[in-house]
Amino acid sequence: MASPHPLPTNVKKLRGTHRADRGVANEVEHEALENYPAPPDSLSDDAKKQWYVILAAADNMGYLSAIALPQLERYVTLWEAYFDAWAHCHDKNGKLKLVMKSGQVYRRNPYYDIMMGVSVEMRQIEVQWGWTPSSQAKVASRKEDEEPFDEFDI
Repeated sequence: MASPHPLPTNVKKLRGTHRADRGVANEVEHEALENYPAPPDSLSDDAKKQWYVILAAADNMGYLSAIALPQLERYVTLWEAYFDAWAHCHDKNGKLKLVMKSGQVYRRNPYYDIMMGVSVEMRQIEVQWGWTPSSQAKVASRKEDEEPFDEFDI
């Protein structure tokens, strides 16, 4: 059964399932970035460092383009919110803090809910970009200087 959302040709090529007779003739090609753009001013210093870390990783994987930058900005913003909520949820030893409601009754820290909600959104982006082991198994890219048939003696 066909997917409800057609895969882009470059993803099919990375997966090794592309067939020219089934390709889209007028598909828009997005060119790779020549150099790394500066991070948005709205990000904190730590998030700006993470911006460059993720840009380098995406560039090494071979799928960084200008159209991906807004999603990258969103991911880095979520990353910043996740670790901000994490700092509110945990003490200096990394142990989860509980909020006292009244007397001896404890309830879950509200920042924990924020942290979990943000982690779900981050996970969706990580899967789309191939940053999880299962999504990496679906998309495998080969370095351009590699020949796929070098291992065979012909």
